[in-house]
Amino acid sequence: MSQTQPIFWHQGMFLQPQHFQQSEKHITHQIDTLKQNMAPWMWGFIQLDLSSEAIQSKRIKLHEAQLFLEDGTYIELDKNAYVAERSIEGAEIDPERPNTVYLALKQESNFSSNVTKIGDISEAHSVKTRFFTFVNPTQSQDRYVQGDVAETHELILKLDIVLESEKEQYSEYSLIPFCQVGLDGENYKLVQDYIPPCLNIHANTRLTKQISELKDELAGRAIQLKTGQAMLGSQIDNNALRYRFSLQALSRYVPRLNHEVSTPNIQPWSIYGGLKELIGEISTFTPDINLLGETQDGESLLPDYSHNNAGECFDKARLLINRLLNEISVGPQFLVELKRDEQAFSCDIPKDFFEDKADFYLIINSTENWDDFSHSFFTTAKLASQNTIDILVERSLPGIGLIHSPTAPAGLPKKDGAQYVRIDIHDDEWSSVVRQQNLVLHWDSAPSDLMIELVILKR
Repeated sequence: MSQTQPIFWHQGMFLQPQHFQQSEKHITHQIDTLKQNMAPWMWGFIQLDLSSEAIQSKRIKLHEAQLFLEDGTYIELDKNAYVAERSIEGAEIDPERPNTVYLALKQESNFSSNVTKIGDISEAHSVKTRFFTFVNPTQSQDRYVQGDVAETHELILKLDIVLESEKEQYSEYSLIPFCQVGLDGENYKLVQDYIPPCLNIHANTRLTKQISELKDELAGRAIQLKTGQAMLGSQIDNNALRYRFSLQALSRYVPRLNHEVSTPNIQPWSIYGGLKELIGEISTFTPDINLLGETQDGESLLPDYSHNNAGECFDKARLLINRLLNEISVGPQFLVELKRDEQAFSCDIPKDFFEDKADFYLIINSTENWDDFSHSFFTTAKLASQNTIDILVERSLPGIGLIHSPTAPAGLPKKDGAQYVRIDIHDDEWSSVVRQQNLVLHWDSAPSDLMIELVILKR
């Protein structure tokens, strides 16, 4: 018999401990079955606090832990469970591969005792059964009326700390990983990037930070796309549609992600599903990656959700989302209006934007007809860094090469009255711009209303 059937309580029963044990087992089985079928991944940590000082002396110590095991067992240290700190001195740790550490709980046995009686807590470390209790009972008050106290023996779950290399010795235990230990030279350290299985995203500060940062990145992308959309003229072209549809997708998923991050008990599995939906939608803008996050060669860039490795799942989703958004808008990665000082237009450029795979464009804006001043622009305007522009002007030397683009480059919105000029970054003078991290355009015949913007596009 499985001992999960309900007890037939009736008048005249001679009560035995087994009656209450089976009744308790029946109730627990009902609850566990509900949890297992109500939602996936209904197990993991709710709270976890490790001692960062103990690891320096080669010990693992838990201050707090609140969790559900995969079999449904609820554990709360110092309430219904006990675990002794563990020395790991002498443990073999690969410098290239951190050692995963587990909490272990003996599974309930139908063939041997599940409870050990001990004199005091100092004996708990040697307990080999699922539970222990104390020889001296606890005095329990009546919850409902004032009366005599009763003596009870409360059961406490006995946990062990187990290293990866010891797992095979714990085949009769339920295990859950909770940290990783690596090497920092000859010293042991806790791997800060490791995220254990979590029942909700707020159980681990790194997981919370990881998802919050992704939310902020997506919100920033939406603002960037909205700015690009505001730059659009009256004509709708392919670039405008790409901006609009990608902004529409982000406007749908970012508020949802913001709502989930602010919800106390949301599961990471649920948030990951929303990110997979976003990836599926924005993948329509590129032929290289399908809606499942797979390349044309069949390589999967988006893993299925892994409760034991949620951190890596979210990292890969974040990388893929950024890659897809880069292909949607292509740019601008950087857009700034050049400041005008009489006939000179200048700006500073952050060093991070000088990349091999980037194109630099000037957007020329004026109400005057382009044909009336384009010849003057390409023959007399000079582009250089701030420390060389004066020399070029004084000696009538040419500046960095400029190439006119008759249409808006892919990834840039088409603006009414704007002209697009690509900067020749292979020009010898360009190296000075890279070193100085600034740019100046000098043009004596510049129209009075001329506005120039610098745009950097990743290829």
